[in-house]
Amino acid sequence: MEHEYLFVYSRLKLLIKDAHKSFNQVERELGYPRNTLKNYKYKKKPSVGRVFDMAN
Repeated sequence: MEHEYLFVYSRLKLLIKDAHKSFNQVERELGYPRNTLKNYKYKKKPSVGRVFDMAN
């Protein structure tokens, strides 16, 4: 199961880097609490709604 968390996090990290943004900047733009996206590294999976928000 741990590899699922790392997949989401590593893909998110790559997309944020490609957009020349920081995790905190993306969190602010999406209206998420601080460190929400970094929590996807090991601690929790994003909800379907959050995945949809991030995809847009």
